[in-house]
Amino acid sequence: MIKRYAYILPLLVVIFLLSGFSSESNNFPAPIKEPVAALYVNLLPSGIFDEDNQKKACEEIANNVANLCKLRNGSDLSAKTTKEYKAITMKFLKDSIVSGFLKIHEIYFYYKTPKEYALIAKGDFDILTIVEKSKAEMLFDENDQLIKIIATISPNPVGDKNGDKMVLEANNNILVISPQQSEGNIFNNLINNKNLLGDKFKTFEQMLQYNPAISAEIDIEQLLKDQIGGNIPKPVTATKLVRLFVAPQQNKVQINIPEKSEREELKNELQNQTAFLNAIFDNKTNYKLAEGKTSIFIETPVDEEQIQSISRKTMAFMLHFFVKNISSGQQ
Repeated sequence: MIKRYAYILPLLVVIFLLSGFSSESNNFPAPIKEPVAALYVNLLPSGIFDEDNQKKACEEIANNVANLCKLRNGSDLSAKTTKEYKAITMKFLKDSIVSGFLKIHEIYFYYKTPKEYALIAKGDFDILTIVEKSKAEMLFDENDQLIKIIATISPNPVGDKNGDKMVLEANNNILVISPQQSEGNIFNNLINNKNLLGDKFKTFEQMLQYNPAISAEIDIEQLLKDQIGGNIPKPVTATKLVRLFVAPQQNKVQINIPEKSEREELKNELQNQTAFLNAIFDNKTNYKLAEGKTSIFIETPVDEEQIQSISRKTMAFMLHFFVKNISSGQQ
């Protein structure tokens, strides 16, 4: 039984991170109407833009990226290759994010369907450099003022003409990646400050007002409703809602499972895995389980060092998808 559910907690962690702004008001980007998942990541607590912590932050993030790339490869990499992964990450952090053209401070990710989603980055962008690197098209208004840049991104191998393409749109402080068929609509919603989340995500809106490092809300029931077959454990399919809130005030995961028997089954299995979750964050956390009326809570006392560590590891998790793959011949 333990072996069967050994991956439940890692699965939930991945859902939190894949399903992504500090906010002093309710004015934040939310251009997808009634999504099934909303994620916010604030990169500032990582320390990469803090001169006193910058070097250490970049080193730690690069080490984590190298370790994740090694894990993703499914086999042992040579020390030389692992070192190369780290070097690629360090160069990207230094040249693109820390002192470069892509200073990303905050990230939002909204998902509704494979054809309706938005990855939104806010920060300080040199869009002329982005044009140079991406061959993006520049769009001007009637006064010859640059409105935005736009580029098509193909996630598929060269020659695959059937895959859905994505579009990158950006101005000096906002960058959006979304499906090609939504070109213009999502960017315009952002420029016009339209919040389309709907009532179901009121709690997510409230969480953003507390300046979190990470905040997420995922309607698991809706996310999985079109999944036919597959080897998804019953406690996961019985889960209605997941919320994640990592902030100076609180560090907590809520897993809502109304059915008592399924909730008890998952609780028993998660009880054996809190040590694994603490190990992910170098034991700077002390996650323990608590139970509410219809939810399981995974929570820990919080401090500044913990928030910083979680922020750096989250950034590494996102970056490792974009780090250039190194061929096995280079190992």
